[in-house]
Amino acid sequence: MMQKVFGNQNFSSASLKILQRAESILAPVSEGKILLALSGGADSVALLNVCRLLKVPFIAIHCNFHLRGAEADRDAGFVKNLCDRLDIELICIDFDTPEFMRLNPGISTEMACRQLRHSRFDEEAKKYNCVRIATGHNSSDNAETLMLNLLRGAGINGLKAMLPDDGRVIRPLISTSRSEILSFLKDLNQDYITDSSNLQSDFRRNFLRNEVFPLISQRWESWEKSFSKSISILQRQNKILAAAIRKGLGDDPMFLDYESINRFPDSLTLLLSYIQPFGGTADIAAEMNDSLPSPSSGKKWIIGKHIVMAERKGFRIIDTNVTSSMEIVWEKVAVTDSNRNELKTKICSSRDNSTAWLPLSPEHYELRQPYPGERVRLLGMKGSRLCSDIIAESGITYDKRINFHLLAMCPAGNESFGEAVWLPGMKRAGISLIDFDKARTLYKASIKS
Repeated sequence: MMQKVFGNQNFSSASLKILQRAESILAPVSEGKILLALSGGADSVALLNVCRLLKVPFIAIHCNFHLRGAEADRDAGFVKNLCDRLDIELICIDFDTPEFMRLNPGISTEMACRQLRHSRFDEEAKKYNCVRIATGHNSSDNAETLMLNLLRGAGINGLKAMLPDDGRVIRPLISTSRSEILSFLKDLNQDYITDSSNLQSDFRRNFLRNEVFPLISQRWESWEKSFSKSISILQRQNKILAAAIRKGLGDDPMFLDYESINRFPDSLTLLLSYIQPFGGTADIAAEMNDSLPSPSSGKKWIIGKHIVMAERKGFRIIDTNVTSSMEIVWEKVAVTDSNRNELKTKICSSRDNSTAWLPLSPEHYELRQPYPGERVRLLGMKGSRLCSDIIAESGITYDKRINFHLLAMCPAGNESFGEAVWLPGMKRAGISLIDFDKARTLYKASIKS
């Protein structure tokens, strides 16, 4: 085999190609430091040597989940010895995975490790000013990801599998197969460890790797190259689709007008892309799509801490967790025989809705956003009115309505739980009123000017 020289190390042409491919992926972040995930397996050990040979600044990080007894400790020892020998900075993290799973009932072992690992990687990357987290994912892993997502029923975004660089995680070996990685390590005379759990087919990914793909190889020898080609095509096509969706969604992430939906080639795709960043699902997008072309105004769908509401011109997403820009000042006023009549006259004659006089202390009320379709029973009126109509009539623009909050009864109050009491600066409800004959203490709520 033709030999090439890389620094002081002789490499086969195949190994040199691995370095060249990795270098092209790492090029955009070559000026920054990366956090390199090091398990001790073939992929991560190959990644460590690739980055070392390319002189990419990095810190290695190893996680011990304490799930495999002595084998897990063996892995940690191997990684420490390797980094000591190569003079590489190493962060070792120990997780109490069983305890984490006990505190999170129903979570799988695989998902528990993933959550623990990702959270800590992000934390350490920020701590050490790393521009990316580097993993040893290879083209074989990507083929598994494509198949798993296909079996879940994914679209182009899922079938594109893992990207070489997604802005958070960089994968310098993503274009390299597992067999190529093993040859590269042999070239280096570099040993590695094998996680025995990877040889078991109880996890879905392991089942594909150990059972399914060997069968496919018997009929299609070059299947992995074909998968890699398909992934590359899907990634390019996904860029085109993403650009079209961005254009279709417009500039306001909270509002999507019906006209844009009708113009888009596939309304369901656009609606799902609109609500997904807020936790929306395909089922909710399908319901919204079924309501077209003219959804009933006020119809709503709840997605986590957000509400999607159908308005006259389009769908609007409302964040129910937005902090109020208002500040309410509370004043406690004692009622005596000498000031009772004066207070009664003052309160009854006042038409200033920037103040609300109340019989209960502040803990009986909550300041919150109006719910879509919420109505308020106004003082001195029969029936009720939509809060949204009152707010609209006040002249508050859409961009400021998201920060508008009303005062409502909360669980500490026994009467009219959850009902609106006061729309600050606008209207007063006919509930939670003062009994002047019995009052001993009043509470004055005012908008801070």
